[in-house]
Amino acid sequence: MTYQPCDLTHSPNSMRGMTLIELGVVLLILVALAGLTLSMIQSTPRYSECVATDTTLANIREAIMGGAGQAGYWSDMRGVPPFDNNVSPPNASSLNSLFNNPTTQSFNPVTQRGWRGPYLTGGVSCTQIYNLLGKIPSGYTVSNNIDQENVCSLSGPLSSVSSHTVALDSFPVIASNTRGSMATVLVGSPIVLMQDATSSGITYDKYFLVSGGPSGGIETNPSNMVNRANDDRVLYLDSYDPSSTGNQPCSQ
Repeated sequence: MTYQPCDLTHSPNSMRGMTLIELGVVLLILVALAGLTLSMIQSTPRYSECVATDTTLANIREAIMGGAGQAGYWSDMRGVPPFDNNVSPPNASSLNSLFNNPTTQSFNPVTQRGWRGPYLTGGVSCTQIYNLLGKIPSGYTVSNNIDQENVCSLSGPLSSVSSHTVALDSFPVIASNTRGSMATVLVGSPIVLMQDATSSGITYDKYFLVSGGPSGGIETNPSNMVNRANDDRVLYLDSYDPSSTGNQPCSQ
């Protein structure tokens, strides 16, 4: 048998390089992918703020209603955190009772009644909010209506609620001037608890948590919940939402 050595030579076309057209197509694909990635990165903050706010609402609901084998404020105190805005309606709760004992009634392990909080941590006091708003640079204004429900009485006397603690959503409060410069004033706006009362005037005793959303101001009207249509983030304590539209989806 005659031994035939392997042919290690290559034809001229076996290692052909990329043509200019192929290279151009690859570059176009890379540019398109870069643009898509940049778009996703740019939209991430608002989407993250929305998702984080919804998570905070869910955590507050659990603190009130209980969950994961742990009783909440509702069963301990036989009710929801009391309404405590001191200036004007609509009635709302600052959720201060989840952070600070609203009474001298401590928890009784025998009767399983009484305050055994804090049920929430990481809140901000009304005094802190008031002080931060007082430090807005000259010429800057805040476009959104912070604390529209007056749970911190920012439009009235602060003394009565100065020690109140509130939970903030994740939508920053931004101040701007006429030149377009912006500065973050607060990391978020107060989340409040309200009571659903339909336009028929019948109170259904259904409580809901509400954040003002990206616009900051809470537009939700407790007397007309079914037709709610704004950027507020709303979460009912009993998971029932009568709105025909519900919350707008978190958008990227």
